[in-house]
Amino acid sequence: MKFIRLYLLVLIPIMAQMPTHVFDTFKSTRLANISTVEQLYEGTLELAIAHRFGDAHSGIREFFGLDVSPSMYLMFDYGITDDIQLGVARYSRQKVYEISGKYRFFRQQRDDSTPLSLSMLATMMFQTEEFQEEKSLLTQLLIARKLGSVVSIQLSPFIVQRFESEQLDAGNFLTVGSQMVYGTGVSARFAIGKHNTIFLEWSDVFNKDDWNKNSLTRDQIKGGVFSIGYNIEVAGHTFQLIVSNTAKLNRHKSILGYSDGKQDLLDGHFYLGFNLTRLFNLN
Repeated sequence: MKFIRLYLLVLIPIMAQMPTHVFDTFKSTRLANISTVEQLYEGTLELAIAHRFGDAHSGIREFFGLDVSPSMYLMFDYGITDDIQLGVARYSRQKVYEISGKYRFFRQQRDDSTPLSLSMLATMMFQTEEFQEEKSLLTQLLIARKLGSVVSIQLSPFIVQRFESEQLDAGNFLTVGSQMVYGTGVSARFAIGKHNTIFLEWSDVFNKDDWNKNSLTRDQIKGGVFSIGYNIEVAGHTFQLIVSNTAKLNRHKSILGYSDGKQDLLDGHFYLGFNLTRLFNLN
């Protein structure tokens, strides 16, 4: 009896200190193009490298797009606290730079007293290519729920504020006015093993007609941006194989549906690519 009492005296305080929130709603801080509610721990640095190749519709001649020079996205994120992270990134096309911050308001609790996880992402984009300079601010809510050990879902409504700029079009400088556009993204992941998941991702703009009237780029993807990927975790690395109907990699361009031509998946127009992340503990 004394042993049982002693055991309980030791066990109860330990159990009281155990975390009550869910873990691993997603297996990474970002899927194909949309960030997730996952945060870096304090003192953790994340290096991410993403590539997209050419249009697979080119067939075997261009080895389904793999012969085409890929676009590259390089990103560094750092966990200031367990709930705050800051990041910088560069996208090779249009010489785009980004600064970002993400804050976690709360996590889903195991007892469902808090049924959702909620974070907010803010990213400022600077497109610096000559005669194509552009600035925009993305603000996005990340609302997620883990449904058991296999399925997680996330809703990611966003607003993009595009600032006035001058761009060269057909030899003439045109003023592109400031404009606010809004839409949402939807993500889901399905666990198929301890370190392997499949994920789906879709996003679209709600006021697309207004956006097209005030943009030099008229080829936004019809039906939204869709991606499917396979996520593998190996010793501090996360590797994602991705099929998407956009080659854009920075957050602003990809979720708004910018395309490089025909992006109809049913006609065989899609891009192959991958994301690779590595975590470093700097504590």
